[in-house]
Amino acid sequence: MHDAPIHRFVSPFSSISLAFNNAFNLAGRSSRGAFWWFFAFWAAGTCILIFLSDHVNILFWVGSAIPLFAVFVRRLHDVGVSALNFFLGAGVWVLVWYWGMVAMIDQVSSAFFSNVVIFVIGVPSCVGLLLCLAAGTRGTNKFGRDVEAGRF
Repeated sequence: MHDAPIHRFVSPFSSISLAFNNAFNLAGRSSRGAFWWFFAFWAAGTCILIFLSDHVNILFWVGSAIPLFAVFVRRLHDVGVSALNFFLGAGVWVLVWYWGMVAMIDQVSSAFFSNVVIFVIGVPSCVGLLLCLAAGTRGTNKFGRDVEAGRF
């Protein structure tokens, strides 16, 4: 059975619909199901379209980037984390590493630098995805009522 209240249950197709219908809505909350079903749609679409055409893949990315960002922000709200604080923290993390790398640029190889860039971008991304795995706050929190954004 579901660990979330039944009014928070989101099917795969309704998660896609909710994400696109609320693409410019950064207020409110999104359940784990709403985020992960849309993320699965985005990942599957990217994996499939990368083999078909670069142009179609770029169109898919452009068309799905804003809804993915919005559902991610609402998912952070559901677990009680301010998206602004998350992105400020990630930005500070990237800047500190960037300044460190600039100071060492003459001493490191380009392959090492590329690996460090992947690490620096990957850590905040993994933290964000781990936050999306957490259970949402039951009841009202500082970001709104315990309802799926766009439903009520």
